[in-house]
Amino acid sequence: MSFPSWLYIQRNTMLVYVFVLYTGQND
Repeated sequence: MSFPSWLYIQRNTMLVYVFVLYTGQND
């Protein structure tokens, strides 16, 4: 079973994006 690496990258990008937004609002 080959796991598409782009899914992993997309999920990581999503988490980082949400994290930056969340921490940015608390500044």
